Amino acid sequence: LRRRSGTTGNLRFVRFVRWLERRRFDMNLHLAHQAEGFYALDAQIGSPLWSRYAGEGMASNNNTPYPVAAPLTLGSAVYTVTQDGLHAMDYSSGQQRWTFETLGEVPPDKLMKREPSAPVTDGSVLYLSAWPYLGRGAPRISYVYAVDAQSGAGLWATEVAGTDITAPVLADDFLFVATGASLHALDSATGAIRWQFGEGPV
Repeated sequence: LRRRSGTTGNLRFVRFVRWLERRRFDMNLHLAHQAEGFYALDAQIGSPLWSRYAGEGMASNNNTPYPVAAPLTLGSAVYTVTQDGLHAMDYSSGQQRWTFETLGEVPPDKLMKREPSAPVTDGSVLYLSAWPYLGRGAPRISYVYAVDAQSGAGLWATEVAGTDITAPVLADDFLFVATGASLHALDSATGAIRWQFGEGPV
């Protein structure tokens, strides 16, 4: 992991972080996935600030062609995803605040879990998507979720047809996701499907 000056290109620091897949930094912290862990580094000098076990579905355990989702910071919290769902941690200490389970709608004996998409936010609600692997011949479905950013309570969950669902895109009162060759527009307040366009599940 390297940081260079945006104006001069001079190297600020170099730090070895095993299996680094995704990162996001701001003026205070640099947040990095490593194996099953989640790490916070000082953005100025690269020194470690805190770390915690996160769970499967991150970095080296991500045995799929899909990238590990970047963490999201909002206020005093940082959010990241694993196969267990969406996690909220304290920005300064890394202390766990809550976990929201994704794909809880699917019976455990029929489910091969996948980590959900990176969340997006309107400032108070987090939106994310997930799709299960249910085996050959099973319905091809995905889910879109809205989660309260403070409490971690689920506000709504909507099933949409198709797999390989994208991360949501928020625009005004709409939430857009794509599955296969289809585009879905959802009401961001209720999760109701406003319209769908495309060829259906692929």
